[in-house]
Amino acid sequence: MTVTGAPPAAYNTLIGQMANRAMNSIFTFRLLATWATVAALALTTTGEASHATTSRLLATPQTSTGPPAGCPATLPPTTLSTRPGAERALVPGRARALLLCSYHGLNPPAQARRLEHVRLVSAPAELAQLTREFNALHRQPPLTFHCPMDDGSEILAIFRYVDAPPDPISVGLTGCQIVSNGHLTRTASLPPGPALLHQLTSLLG
Repeated sequence: MTVTGAPPAAYNTLIGQMANRAMNSIFTFRLLATWATVAALALTTTGEASHATTSRLLATPQTSTGPPAGCPATLPPTTLSTRPGAERALVPGRARALLLCSYHGLNPPAQARRLEHVRLVSAPAELAQLTREFNALHRQPPLTFHCPMDDGSEILAIFRYVDAPPDPISVGLTGCQIVSNGHLTRTASLPPGPALLHQLTSLLG
């Protein structure tokens, strides 16, 4: 750049101003570059932290304490269904699922009446078959007869529907093998009861 006709003092002033502007531009550029680097590092750190947190959550096994939802921790002393139609059939209407809860008998005392196994049945064909078998159970004969020893082991079969309430049924596994929803009482000691008990215990493992 050539400056003609300018006195030395003016020329020096002009050169100084241009130098200051250049230095300011360089400083501004470096400042912007530093800010950009800091921002990039912050985003990277945040992303890595988020990824690490997500990975830990996915890798951590989800454990559950206590009984599964729907199964009481101990066998209820009585069973009474409030499902409409339970006065006419053990399993009224068309259930959408069956929750099976098995309970220890009276021995050993430390485990008496406590939850042992759980199984959810939701396959339509299997559910329909179990419904038919429950409803086909016979009344206990009116004549007095002796039952085998009853150790108190039971299955609580809870039929679930699209709308509340469910239909709970107690199933005795020993003794007279009484099956009841609180309104109707049947026995699994007569056909098709033994086949039903075998199927239930097989499902529960």
